Amino acid sequence: MPQDKERVLQVLRKSHLFVGLDDDALNEIAGYFHFAHYKKGDMVCKQGEMADRFYLVYRGSVRVWQGEEGKERFLANFVSGDYFGEEGLMRLSHRRSAHVSAEESPTVLAYLDDDTFHLLVHRYPQFYENLKMIVRGRQLARSAHFDWLGEGESIYLVARKHVAFLWARLGGVLVAVVMALLLMWSGRNIGASFVFWGGIFLLAVAFLWGIWQYVDWGNDYYIVTNQRVVWLEEVVGLYESRQEAPLHAIESIQTQTGQLGRWLGYGDISVNTFTGKIVLRDLPAPQRVAALVNEHWKRAQELRKALQEYDMRQTVREQLHLPPAEGPEKPVLPTWEPVPSVSSSPSRTSFWDEINVFKMRFEHGDRIVYRKHWLVLLRRTWLPGLLFWFALAITVTRPFNLNLFVGFILTLLVFLWWLYHYMDWRNDIYQVTAEKLYDIERKPLGREERREAPLERVLSIGVEREGFIPILFNFGNVVIDVSGERFTFDNIFNPVQAQQDIFWRMDTLKRKRQAEQDLQEYKRMAHWLKIYHEETRGKTAGGE
Repeated sequence: MPQDKERVLQVLRKSHLFVGLDDDALNEIAGYFHFAHYKKGDMVCKQGEMADRFYLVYRGSVRVWQGEEGKERFLANFVSGDYFGEEGLMRLSHRRSAHVSAEESPTVLAYLDDDTFHLLVHRYPQFYENLKMIVRGRQLARSAHFDWLGEGESIYLVARKHVAFLWARLGGVLVAVVMALLLMWSGRNIGASFVFWGGIFLLAVAFLWGIWQYVDWGNDYYIVTNQRVVWLEEVVGLYESRQEAPLHAIESIQTQTGQLGRWLGYGDISVNTFTGKIVLRDLPAPQRVAALVNEHWKRAQELRKALQEYDMRQTVREQLHLPPAEGPEKPVLPTWEPVPSVSSSPSRTSFWDEINVFKMRFEHGDRIVYRKHWLVLLRRTWLPGLLFWFALAITVTRPFNLNLFVGFILTLLVFLWWLYHYMDWRNDIYQVTAEKLYDIERKPLGREERREAPLERVLSIGVEREGFIPILFNFGNVVIDVSGERFTFDNIFNPVQAQQDIFWRMDTLKRKRQAEQDLQEYKRMAHWLKIYHEETRGKTAGGE
């Protein structure tokens, strides 16, 4: 049907899969699609069965999962414009990797059969390259475990840095391996066992270093979901940080590549929001990834417009005392809340939170509290701590017939000195609430200083981590520009997480304020329409 073909053509034009193809090519591809209709709960395909179709969601939605009933692992919900089935057609086994079922009635899927799919893949190499990127991403998404995903949040892409940067990391490892082999060869030839075993030791170190470099490279992910763009960075055994940008908060997307990047096929993508930007560095095929992010950014904009139109329509009908409009249900905006990593997991503030020096972030109601890093405590207390143990030792051992009472008083005084610095560290806290930022500093037995700033006045949020130690132990400063004034959270653990906490609270507050303003504007417009309706109806009834 020409009408259906035109609809499929519109979907293809918006999809990142077909970016760069002209209208003639898109018209040809759209003409190959057939249609299948499903009711809610119908199975589209099952995990493990032979793959014979590539599907495009034309209307409705589908659910994708793995495993058996009762032990299901949710993977994604796909809506109009999404696609699936490409991985099974591109795998050697031709087997489906997941179950797919219809989530709505009716759900209409446009599909290509196996032969047509492979025909188009060979005819349009750009289509094939885009599919390969998505297949790799979906395989990564299934192998990794991202426990911070929101309920119903669907991953569309997972990518790592370009493999060239893994080889660059392994360059030093290869040098160490060569040196180790030379030492082993030299030691054996000259009969110096210590040189030979030195080579063995260096080879073992190089092997472990190589494993660490590979794992470290593999733990950095760039992720695009139906709600946000995420940069997940983990240094093995040290820290994990996550930077996120909600799709609805994106203001622009830029790509940058150098000459070497153009040769090897990598570059950077800057995702700019109203409080700053996330830079996805050294991505393979940055133009393709940018096209995918741009597609989902536009989807978020269209969904927001649809929600505004729905709210406006309902408000007008209420003002005119009309029954609720029949038709599509109210659009639902995806919402998300950042879930901290295990090392900073939220919990209710308790006595143990107060005394646990390794817990540097905790939550109480809508309030998030941060302490300065434990290294700051160590810097302040190492000397009194050392003297305390020295005083305790001489009190117990009593060298030179030291008076026990004098030793006890000396130990107590040193302990009180240590306790003062500990309390001083513990009382320096930063807080984020639903509407404000706080910097609270309270001296033991002294005065308290409190600074606060409304989130609505925040212009930008940055992170400073200078030097090897802050990077190694993942602490630094969160620098906040509040109407031109500098407001800082100094030396806190995982400052990127705190940056995201503040950003999320700002975004939530901004959306709340915007919704209130929109509602007032809708009511004002509806009131005008009501007056107009009454006036025109009155004139008509009066025969004017």
